[in-house]
Amino acid sequence: MTTEEARDKVEIQEAISAHGLFADCREFAAIKACTTPDATYDYSSCFGPEFKCVRLADFLEGDEIFFLGFDATQHAISNFVIVLDGDRASARSHVRATHRIDKDIYVMGGMYRHQMVRLNGAWKISETAFEQTYTEGDTTLFERAAARVKAGAAKA
Repeated sequence: MTTEEARDKVEIQEAISAHGLFADCREFAAIKACTTPDATYDYSSCFGPEFKCVRLADFLEGDEIFFLGFDATQHAISNFVIVLDGDRASARSHVRATHRIDKDIYVMGGMYRHQMVRLNGAWKISETAFEQTYTEGDTTLFERAAARVKAGAAKA
């Protein structure tokens, strides 16, 4: 591996890790620095077919972001495998995403698959697909989070 390839892999890993951290810190605007303007999510493995190719902007913008209904979240992302192809790359990693409301916890675990592109010298996420392999805890937490947001009871 060349020094440039190693640098690219570290920058890709940092972009993916920053995306998870910014989501947990509710710094949704900062996520844009890690992604392309037309970035998409595929969370169909856990939320159903209507979440097959959702634009990032639709997922994390607006007044009804269900994410704000949680008291806290934590995305632990590890075991990166990155394949470079010029100004494009693919990356796989494990993720364990913990969601909390009061003392109730719901965990989703599985694999992220990211498509990356180098734009203006910086690596950006253009596609994210989550492949859920397990869950733990209270399966109603996502509905409760959405209800909290709708009722105006979400924590900023």
